[in-house]
Amino acid sequence: MMTKKTRRLGITLILAFPIMLMVGCDKTSTSPKHYVDDNWSQADVTRGGLLYDKWWTVNESSTPTTNFNPLWDSQTTNTRAGGDTWRCKECHGWDYRGKDGRYSSGSHYTGFAGVYDASDLTAAAIFDAIKDEDGDHDLSTVMSDADIQDLAKFIKDGLIDMSQYIGPDKNALGSSTAGQAKYNTNCALCHGANGLALDFDADDGTQGVGFLSNDNPQEVFHKIRWGNPGTDMDGMVDKGLTNEDISDILAYCQTLPLTLNDAANIVRGGLLYDKWWTVNSGTTPSTSFDPIWTTQSTNTRTGADTWRCKECHGWDYKGKDGAYSSGSHYTGFTGVYDVRTSSPADIYTSVLGTGTDHDLSAVLSEQDASDLALFISEGLIDVSLYINYSTKLSNGNTTDGGALYATYCESCHGSDGNTIDFDDDDGSQGVGFLSNDNPYEVLHKIRWGNPASIMPSMVNLGVSDANINDILAYCQTLP
Repeated sequence: MMTKKTRRLGITLILAFPIMLMVGCDKTSTSPKHYVDDNWSQADVTRGGLLYDKWWTVNESSTPTTNFNPLWDSQTTNTRAGGDTWRCKECHGWDYRGKDGRYSSGSHYTGFAGVYDASDLTAAAIFDAIKDEDGDHDLSTVMSDADIQDLAKFIKDGLIDMSQYIGPDKNALGSSTAGQAKYNTNCALCHGANGLALDFDADDGTQGVGFLSNDNPQEVFHKIRWGNPGTDMDGMVDKGLTNEDISDILAYCQTLPLTLNDAANIVRGGLLYDKWWTVNSGTTPSTSFDPIWTTQSTNTRTGADTWRCKECHGWDYKGKDGAYSSGSHYTGFTGVYDVRTSSPADIYTSVLGTGTDHDLSAVLSEQDASDLALFISEGLIDVSLYINYSTKLSNGNTTDGGALYATYCESCHGSDGNTIDFDDDDGSQGVGFLSNDNPYEVLHKIRWGNPASIMPSMVNLGVSDANINDILAYCQTLP
């Protein structure tokens, strides 16, 4: 006869058997490993930050032309279509909080949750949520497992609470004073000292770093940290900058001019002086600059060359009284150096020359003329203080110049200055040749840059004229 006690024991054994059987099976079988189990150590958080921004420029996929469906069609408030709908940031925001963050209202609102809280999940769980094979969020057809793992790594380890660095008024909480030095070191080479060297929206006038930093500081913070996909912009995280450093840079960026039209651009004026149609996207002139050009006969150049400010007024700005006082460039026209003491308004009127023999109103906009006037008013130097007109030699320090050349110039021009050829007709003519043949031109271009090229303005980078002259002196030592 079975007692109450033995009945309980029997039930316990019956219930325990399947469990022991399962445990026994676990010991003799191998559970399938998750992808991240063996590969997580290879995950790249920086690449994940770039994928979050625009993944197809990172993994070299085709830009999506259809919407990210069925997920995208589950909301109706954000009316964007095509590639934009596939960007992680479009649903989850630059601050990673989706409907609870910066995208809680406005044209970017979708109602989708952010990913900020997902950082508490396991790597495998984040990976599976991103991949979501055969689900509404299926990215398995456009991202490799390595891509998804990098993105998971970014969500797991790369997210920050942006409210600690950007206030509710969109103002960065960092120090703009500290940020200026960090900007000049890490950003100004490409973006320019005023942040306008790169145009982020050609449709609304030039929109530079200042505009974007004020309009969408969360985006700028993300891109400063991780870089900008499809460009040469590196992330500051990889350079060892802290989030506090990046907040300082953002704070300084918010002090920069919003658009080109906010203030005349002296650097742009220096480039216009060189070859204006490559700066304002004008048509290259095919006829001579008449009637003024026909008032002289010593300079026989024709066409576009006759429209360049430098052709009449010289690279040293002194016209007939400077380096162009003789030779094939002589025109007899005066320079602009002495004009610099006139009022900016008078210079502007003279530059535009409406209704005069110097009429440029058909090819220069008011902004162009304003920039040129500012360049003439504030950007000219007495070149004779740096170059001996008799020998054409710079009086700069070649040792200091060599160090500056290595920092700013060597990556493009090469250690010997011959990587770029300035004259295909006479064999290879590099920096050394041009610096000795026409040091006035080289000094101008080092100061202001070379139009229609990536060559930056050293003035824009905060390099002094004395140090720019040192660079020229070193260039004259090159073969």
